[in-house]
Amino acid sequence: MTSALYSSANGARVTLTSLAIPFYGAWVADVTVASPTPLAGDVTLKIGNLSLIGAVVRQQVFAQLLTARLVGGHGGWGKQVAARAYANPLGVPLSMILRDVAGEVGEKVKLAADRSAGLFFVREAGPASRVLRQLAGALWWVDAAGVTQIGARPSKAITSAATVAAYDGGKGWLSVATEDLSSWAPGATFKSPTVPDGITIGHVRLATANDGKQRIEVLTT
Repeated sequence: MTSALYSSANGARVTLTSLAIPFYGAWVADVTVASPTPLAGDVTLKIGNLSLIGAVVRQQVFAQLLTARLVGGHGGWGKQVAARAYANPLGVPLSMILRDVAGEVGEKVKLAADRSAGLFFVREAGPASRVLRQLAGALWWVDAAGVTQIGARPSKAITSAATVAAYDGGKGWLSVATEDLSSWAPGATFKSPTVPDGITIGHVRLATANDGKQRIEVLTT
């Protein structure tokens, strides 16, 4: 089952969307925009009641249509940063290092809990993403506002209306139709007469077509 939703990127109508939101890491979207005007700066991708802040990875105009790949955040984690040394007899806070590197490349970061990175820490020159992976490991994700969150995703039960079009419990796969796309995020839980045991969302894939119809597919944890 599908439902009709309006999609846009920085206010320009989007005719095709393929959006993937993983449990950890940054979301990625491939979009076709009904305009030849390139996207610039922070891009607000809207699909129904879902609004995401991302950056352009690449884009190309063909036949008066713009195709683009967007990634969650502000496009800074791939930028290069210089080496930098830290020292603190009480321990160098993880938040200090990560906020410094995020600020240098135009990203925003928020930690669920701070900790010490040791009495000394040397940040090597290289991609900012290397520092992020070194200190946060796999436990980071980009939220809808474009902020890189360090820590576990929150868990919240989905209570809005949704129609389960198909469900394969063995494969941990679910296809649904809903007007409340913003609630269907990794970490959220869902239970219904069709899914009596309940599921926790691990990965979301959303696609919209030229006619405005959308489908949302979910992989469970």
